[in-house]
Amino acid sequence: MFYLALILLLAHLIADFYTQSTIMVENKSGKYGRKKAAWGHITHVCEHFLAFCLGLFVWFYLMGGNFCHFSIPVLCLGAIYAVIHLITDVLKELTKKKFANKDLHLFMADQVIHLSTILIIVSIIYKFELLKFTPIKNEHIKGMTSIITIMCGLLILLRPVSLFVEKFLNMAMAETKITHIKVTKSHISKMLEENLKVKLNALMDDTSCAPAAVKKVYTDYKDRAEIIVSEIPNVDISIESKEAFTSNKGGQWIGYVERVMIFTFFMFGQFTAIAAMMAIKTAFRFNDLKDDNDSHRSEYIMLGTFVSLFMTFLVSLVVKHYISPGDLTKFIDSLINPFV
Repeated sequence: MFYLALILLLAHLIADFYTQSTIMVENKSGKYGRKKAAWGHITHVCEHFLAFCLGLFVWFYLMGGNFCHFSIPVLCLGAIYAVIHLITDVLKELTKKKFANKDLHLFMADQVIHLSTILIIVSIIYKFELLKFTPIKNEHIKGMTSIITIMCGLLILLRPVSLFVEKFLNMAMAETKITHIKVTKSHISKMLEENLKVKLNALMDDTSCAPAAVKKVYTDYKDRAEIIVSEIPNVDISIESKEAFTSNKGGQWIGYVERVMIFTFFMFGQFTAIAAMMAIKTAFRFNDLKDDNDSHRSEYIMLGTFVSLFMTFLVSLVVKHYISPGDLTKFIDSLINPFV
């Protein structure tokens, strides 16, 4: 039962977070009209139907069952799962329009319903023996289960956790009214440095460059920079935090790599490495923020880091609890030995 539930969970994660495109999500929200919303929902549900059936096919293959013999029950179960998923998604989108500030709660409720649906279907399959067959004896079944558990953990730590952190931060900023990020001295200094670089590069390319021209560039730069910097406290220069952070793909990939590294170190019990990595990140962040005097941005980054770290530890702890290191090692050895 656990093995089947795990495979269907893996299928759900792939269909819900990795094959579902951004355009499909926007279409489902009704942003581009009802027709595209309906098409988005239908396409997404078809992906889940195929993923569910494929998950059962993999389970039959690994357990030694005949998929074709149970094709009708499999298609019926897949259709039931797809319909429940469709109803859940439609209700979520309709509720989101009325309660836009409850995006995090709706996201969590949506995933709880999807996962509960999988568990209920698996329970029904076993209770009523809908897919009954005599499984083959496979000494590596626990090893394969551990591999799939690790895959589920990694897939959860990438896009699902990123979405959770993003929605959590949006909720936190809405409640604390942190909707804008100040443009501070460090931002202005970077702009001024770029401006000076351009002027100095022009002088480098000028064959008739003279000391007087260089002095003039430095003098003009200093005078104008002082004027610009002195006016910063007198004006409110700010940008929407949504524009500043959610579109930052570099930061998103840093989050992916960070969580995978922590997960890996946690699996091997290398907690010192985790502490060292977080210390390095903190040092870089401190260097980035030390001149800003912007508590909102600091709070945003710290809160995002803590939530991401907590979720990573939580997922890692659950995965480590359910894997069997000895059986996993035997399974990996059985795959490598033929090539050694």
